[in-house]
Amino acid sequence: PKEFQSEVKWIRIRSSKSTSPGEAKQPTYESKTGTLVQFLDDFERDVMRKFPHHRFTVARQKAMAAEFNRNRGPGWIQSDVDFAMDGTIPPPRGRSIQSDHWSPMSYTLFIQVISWLESAAWKSRNSELDLNCAVTIEPADASEPDSIIPAKGSCYAEVMAVPSAAERAATDPEQLRYGVRRHGASDDDPLEYVERRYLRHRKLHTKAFVHVSNDKTHDSYAAQTFINKTIDYLEEQYVRPGTETFFAWHMHSDNAPSHFKSSKTMNYVTKLPARLKGWAMGVSGADGKPLTFRVYWEFGAPGHGKGVWDGIGAWIKRTVRQDIVDHRPEMKTVLTADEQILSPEQVAEHVKARFNTDEFVQSHLKKTINE
Repeated sequence: PKEFQSEVKWIRIRSSKSTSPGEAKQPTYESKTGTLVQFLDDFERDVMRKFPHHRFTVARQKAMAAEFNRNRGPGWIQSDVDFAMDGTIPPPRGRSIQSDHWSPMSYTLFIQVISWLESAAWKSRNSELDLNCAVTIEPADASEPDSIIPAKGSCYAEVMAVPSAAERAATDPEQLRYGVRRHGASDDDPLEYVERRYLRHRKLHTKAFVHVSNDKTHDSYAAQTFINKTIDYLEEQYVRPGTETFFAWHMHSDNAPSHFKSSKTMNYVTKLPARLKGWAMGVSGADGKPLTFRVYWEFGAPGHGKGVWDGIGAWIKRTVRQDIVDHRPEMKTVLTADEQILSPEQVAEHVKARFNTDEFVQSHLKKTINE
């Protein structure tokens, strides 16, 4: 057909070799011209050869992430980290002279989303469970009341039916029977009714850590610094007071070589188990043997899509920018001490005053991000 002989233009994108170890690769663009047949041949040879394997890798990673979330118990920290694109600080009310417009002040954002299953909710054997909440069914002969380790033979499930008010009034809370559907069961299968004392409530607690810096070097040392600050916060707020016990840390990031997938970062990871070994003191596994602190780092496949951490970065930058532009004496949207944002330090002060409040926490108790 004539259409296949028509001339078309396309651009081939290649990744250039990095000039030094740890430096991110830069794409190069090559313009090409040829017939439609030549374009399709080029596409099939260079793109389709890798695409099926890539899609399989992405799908498998998503399936494994879902399986991990179904099987982890209390004590496991899930951490998703990434650098956001640098934010810019507009002038007050968005007005400036032309020279300032082309060279605005900027700041670095490092987002870390931490989540874990609350041990208090897991251990409770008489608290009420809501519809559609996630639970772990433990075998009646293996369930240990105060253990945070899932019993052998446990299974992930969701609550599909709750006791009536009359049943709650007449029955011991531990013996109330909830209708649950195990993972993998068909919607047509009858519900399984299990006593509350054998259902472990999988209550997820999620914190978003927003690190602001004036250092524009997005390298491994910057990432380590921000992660260390998160570790210090968790130790001070949860580990030392005894609120939570952690014995494993699962990190997830993209495979950016400049700050994550590098020898410097892997050297840092190998030292974390020794540093955090005190967090797992007194915890024993299902076999009765003491647990040692473990650290895992998973790198996402290229093109794995966006996560909630990416949305938080964009949300923070838009909020800061809009609050600066909207600020007026009669409508104070900038929450710093001197009511202005002119530096990364003041960005951090404003973000903390805007989001790190009791009102924000209370309004997000049932949201994806709690704090």
